Amino acid sequence: MTYLQNAKTILQAGCEQPLKHQVHLIQQLLQALAYLHRRGVLHRDVKPENVLVADGTVRILDFGLSSNQQVDKISPLGSPLYMAPEQITDGLLTPATDLYAVGVLLYELLVGKHPFAPLDFQFLDRVLRAEPSWEGIDERIRPFLVQLLAKKPDFRPPFADAALTRLAKTLGKSAPEESAAIRESYIQAAAFVGRVAETEQLVQAMKQAKNGKSSAWLIGGESGVGKSRLLREVSTQAMISGWQVLHGQ
Repeated sequence: MTYLQNAKTILQAGCEQPLKHQVHLIQQLLQALAYLHRRGVLHRDVKPENVLVADGTVRILDFGLSSNQQVDKISPLGSPLYMAPEQITDGLLTPATDLYAVGVLLYELLVGKHPFAPLDFQFLDRVLRAEPSWEGIDERIRPFLVQLLAKKPDFRPPFADAALTRLAKTLGKSAPEESAAIRESYIQAAAFVGRVAETEQLVQAMKQAKNGKSSAWLIGGESGVGKSRLLREVSTQAMISGWQVLHGQ
């Protein structure tokens, strides 16, 4: 794991900062969630303590409550301040559940307090039935924030990447560029299909090396066609067979 020196929570890093900076932090958070949602993972505990910022980069921590998507009829788990209504009522949990927590964080960044504060005996009732005050929130951001904090998940963006697109459209800008790691996640998230001949060829070469006939191979092709994915598949098969796999750069 990367050591996060002098890390701050997303609220500490973004409160009382310019809107542009706050939006940039939320965009990074959504990119990280998009990475998870593509793999069928719900975080289920998005809160300031689990969203840290170090050197301007947002990172999500603590997957102790994470689960597969489409979790139904479970006991309420999470931090009450950031639990979506469906988490409170034992409803179906989807990626939109994580996006509700993003909405709470965004509201706190913009307003400086929780949309349903204080945390008292009526707090959960307000989460389920009340509407937050929209006073002081930039009119450009408000429609997007209303969607994130919708009581019913069907009215929120279905996935984090959809939320990224809506946020950019709200601001009249293009969505932020994806990093190489995020682009790679499209490939990693998918089941490994195709490349049968290439896989068999490399596995056969591995078997020959085990019998004393070693060889070297160059994997070529356009960026994004799945070269790294192919090599990971072969590496997995090699490790299953007892090989030690080394990676160099």
